[in-house]
Amino acid sequence: MDNENKETEINAEAAEKSASDELTPFEILDRFLDARTAKEKIEILSEHSSQIDERLIGNIEASLDLPGGDGTLWQRIEYVMYCLRTKSRFETDRLR
Repeated sequence: MDNENKETEINAEAAEKSASDELTPFEILDRFLDARTAKEKIEILSEHSSQIDERLIGNIEASLDLPGGDGTLWQRIEYVMYCLRTKSRFETDRLR
């Protein structure tokens, strides 16, 4: 009986992982805005770059106070990631 429960849990976890790969643009934006560090934001953009559309990248640019609308979608994603990488260099975990 325990083996059946474990298998059910494993199958449920696998289903969650595959479902998490296909997030809606709203969910991606929500995760992006909730991320605390620039490195976390870069990871979110990298993981979901194939799901980013014009509207989503515009919202991301606006949340970072970046100018938007110039270039192709891929150029805009790369520019946001470049800005986040620059910002991550100056982030620190130590308390002041």
